[in-house]
Amino acid sequence: MIALNKEWLSNLRIQDEAEKYRDKGFISSTEFDVIRAKYPVGFYMPNVFVRAGLFILTFFVTLMGDGLLTLIATSGGGDSVVESPGWSLFLGVISYACLEGLIAAKKHFRSGVDDALLLVTALLFTGMVFSIAYKSGIGVEYRSQWISFGVFIFTLYFTIRFVDILMAGICCGAFFATIFFFWNNVGFGGLYTAPFIIILVSAGVYWLINPLGKKAELVHYEGCLLIAQIVSLIVLYAAGNYYIVQTLGGEMSPGQPANKPLPLGWFFWSWTMLMPLVYVAFGIKRKNMVLLRLGLLLVIAAVSTFRNYYHILPTDVMLIIAGALVIAVSWAFIRYLKTPKYGFIYDEPSTKTLLDHAQIESLITAQSVANIPAAPASSGSRFGGGDFGGGGSSGSF
Repeated sequence: MIALNKEWLSNLRIQDEAEKYRDKGFISSTEFDVIRAKYPVGFYMPNVFVRAGLFILTFFVTLMGDGLLTLIATSGGGDSVVESPGWSLFLGVISYACLEGLIAAKKHFRSGVDDALLLVTALLFTGMVFSIAYKSGIGVEYRSQWISFGVFIFTLYFTIRFVDILMAGICCGAFFATIFFFWNNVGFGGLYTAPFIIILVSAGVYWLINPLGKKAELVHYEGCLLIAQIVSLIVLYAAGNYYIVQTLGGEMSPGQPANKPLPLGWFFWSWTMLMPLVYVAFGIKRKNMVLLRLGLLLVIAAVSTFRNYYHILPTDVMLIIAGALVIAVSWAFIRYLKTPKYGFIYDEPSTKTLLDHAQIESLITAQSVANIPAAPASSGSRFGGGDFGGGGSSGSF
């Protein structure tokens, strides 16, 4: 199902791990070159600057080409054709065909060109879904539900087909949007119970995705699964954040005042202030950097939510105090973790896991031993050839 060469994807992972060990000084540059020669990668993967340039160029060239085709179609009196969902589908299929052909013929992978073609294809398909939703007679209250569901379907396919983390993030967001709009339309309390449903669904998605990253058959989707975990954790927090729930409820219920206090306000305030600390606690306990870093970022969201309703100190004073506190705590932890404490240290880890360490060491050892040159055959004489009667030295030494 993956459009890319799976063997090259596996070799790319090996090269990335070997490069980390070379940068840490565990292997030499010669050993790294041996590993690269043993596990070649045939993808066209330019550096980040060339990739950005190719992305911008391809994106605008594709848009201009689509615009030219649209002008040609409208000049012949085809306004109805251009305004139909089929036109967006037609342009999207052209971009998708170019993407498939580029990957098959030129072996592009994260080159900027394939990124741009995939993004344009997704945008065109999204336009098609919007056009279908607005022209098919679907009720206004059901449009968002079907639009998000359509986006979820084709981004899921793009994620599986091209192992793209951007499509994975959009797919996850569209899935949660589909659940939210569907529950809001189906009844059973609708908007009042939607936060609790999203909390349960996002927690379930994270719980299901977490072990999938350890499956060998899904190793190429490691980045996509990581993005799905991050999106699930963000949605899990946002579904109970007091400000988000109140604002979203006010926008979807025009007849109610925007700042109306929420029912069960104590629950949402507790969720807003405590969940970031829960993330940090579980991140420390499980040594999970995703939970730890996301929890620290969500602390800012919790403080910002509190500041939106309660102004205890002026903004400039609060920022000075918060900045001084962060610097002091960071300095204290850096000093404390200069030597390892409870499995933590102030240093970048050399590897992701001990299992990866064992695998890469075995690989390096095997490659180093396999490429040791054989000893030269003995000629029967260890000396001779000297011009001065010495132990074999000559004037041309």
